[in-house]
Amino acid sequence: MEGRYAETLVLCDEAAAISAAAGDHRVTGMAANVAGSVFLERATYEDALGRFLEAHERFEEAGDADGIARSRNNLGLVHWRLGDLPRARADFEAALIFFEGREDRRATGNVLNCLGLVAEDEGKPNEAGAWYHRARTVLQQGEDPLFLANVLANLADLNEKAGETDLAWAYAEASMTLRRTHGHARGVVGSHLSLGRLALARGAPERAAREVAEGLVGAVALGLRKQHADLLEVSARLAATEGAWERAYHLRAEGADLRQSLVGDELARRVAEQRARLDLREARRLMEVRNHENDALRAAHAAAEAASRAKSQFVAVMSHEIRTPLTTTIGAMELLRATFLAPRQRELVDAAQGSARTLLALVEDVLDLSRIEAGRLDLDIRPMDLDVLLEPLVAGVRVGAEERGLRFVIARAPDLRAGGLGDPERIVQVLLNLLANAVKFTTTGEVRLVIEPARHLSEEAVRFTVRDTGIGIAPELLGRIFEPFVQADSSMTRRYGGTGLGLSIARRLTEALGGTLDVVSASGEGATFTFTVPFP
Repeated sequence: MEGRYAETLVLCDEAAAISAAAGDHRVTGMAANVAGSVFLERATYEDALGRFLEAHERFEEAGDADGIARSRNNLGLVHWRLGDLPRARADFEAALIFFEGREDRRATGNVLNCLGLVAEDEGKPNEAGAWYHRARTVLQQGEDPLFLANVLANLADLNEKAGETDLAWAYAEASMTLRRTHGHARGVVGSHLSLGRLALARGAPERAAREVAEGLVGAVALGLRKQHADLLEVSARLAATEGAWERAYHLRAEGADLRQSLVGDELARRVAEQRARLDLREARRLMEVRNHENDALRAAHAAAEAASRAKSQFVAVMSHEIRTPLTTTIGAMELLRATFLAPRQRELVDAAQGSARTLLALVEDVLDLSRIEAGRLDLDIRPMDLDVLLEPLVAGVRVGAEERGLRFVIARAPDLRAGGLGDPERIVQVLLNLLANAVKFTTTGEVRLVIEPARHLSEEAVRFTVRDTGIGIAPELLGRIFEPFVQADSSMTRRYGGTGLGLSIARRLTEALGGTLDVVSASGEGATFTFTVPFP
């Protein structure tokens, strides 16, 4: 039962949070009403009061008159349980006006019955009887026999207190009949208790013993310890009338133990609920702290992204500004070189032109990286021919390799198709980077380019494999070799030159083309780069 209560409360809290976020006050009020009813059933009246007050506020915000009336009725029940009888009466009377106006007989009868309970606790038995009789009249016209059974049971108790045992007996039997017919097991136990007391008062010990015995079976089966204790008290009184004093003593002692256990369990439950409330408050406080921290992190992340975008934009603008005069400088030196120059002058022009071209290549790399990071890299997919594409590239690499005393080998698969779709400039850019690196980092041996057909993501592709016999890459650096500005060794900048942008740009260009770029290498054993790109 406790597990079902806890699950219901969790569902109510989730529903209330969702509906509150959506601004649906009516559903929020309904969730609070259900949660309050759970607390009322568990006799946690302070919690029930808080939930019913919240429900009342939400229904007022939604303008839901029916919800307002039902929450007032629930508030009346809590105030009655807490002993605040004036407030309970005011709540019930407010609810009664609405339900009578709506001709809701079931709700009207229930509120009339509650007003009878309040009047009884106020010491006004005549007024209580009047409320109960009004409730009986209304409910006899309705469709809820169990509410009518409760009213009849209250009339039986009222008349029993007044000494009208015959009338009380009639009401108690009528209530028992309704409860048995409609399967109200807890109510049946209560009716056995009432009939057992009345039978004892009317001098019918056998009937009293039978009612008590049947009531005890039901109380034990349902775990109704309070009713169990009350039935033991009736059984003790019955034993006393028979002169079985020792049995009566043991029955009363057993009943007292049950009541004591009820008190202890209630105290333990209240302590556990208080601890749970404190834990919930702490959890909510921590959640608020985490939310503030997350907000700060999101703000910092947004600021960092904005700064990164500003940096990328600045670098792109500056690179464009640098490239324009560089292009002019290179063009001017080309024209100057075509004039009559002394050997020393021509040597100086060639040096300046080479440095300018190196600087222009660096600027182009920075621009490419900026475009890729900004997501503005444009591809030009069109029909292309591999033979036409590779011929000038291979010629240039071969010259560079031979100048370093290296063999440059090309192996092309015989079934390789020459024609297809792709971005020739970007494919050449990736291949040129891989081949130039292979030549740069190889001092002896060879650089080999293997070209063969392949499959990539269920489509036709071409695979370029670049192998060299150079210095290789240390295992701990393989995972970072495609990151920007990373080189195998910081001393290589001084020895081989470069910025470490080439492989990062090559990997990102490959991904933009829908392909892959991988590497296998070890220190001193050369490197193998595999570049696969769709070629439909």
